Amino acid sequence: MSVTSSSESSALEADADPAPRDARDARQEPRLNQPVRALVAVAEVALAGVAVWLAFRLWSHGITEIQTSIGEGRTVTLTRYHGDAIAAAIGLGTLASLFLLDAVRQCVLAVRARPVRAKQKKRAEREQETTDVTARGFAS
Repeated sequence: MSVTSSSESSALEADADPAPRDARDARQEPRLNQPVRALVAVAEVALAGVAVWLAFRLWSHGITEIQTSIGEGRTVTLTRYHGDAIAAAIGLGTLASLFLLDAVRQCVLAVRARPVRAKQKKRAEREQETTDVTARGFAS
């Protein structure tokens, strides 16, 4: 059995609950309905467009055709592939697809999220149902 003074117990209670419940909920639950996310989505779509444009430019630089005459008027066409440019084009295409995927996610989070008031109302209704069930259980 531990004996604590009143000042120690109040200090322990202060350490256990440093912030009010509403402040803790605001810190732990990020707000989903943020219209700023739509601007982030627009920026990501623009970045995806730039990445695709650059990928096409790199792809065309990654393939070189060389024509060589081998005598008697015959020519041979050789195709040379530059792996670094082609790999960069594929990487930029992949990056553009990730930008587009995240832009869709940002749009959904900007538009579809429920406001906090609806969550609070639903939580209050659930607490009321729990209270009613508990009250009925004690009444019978």
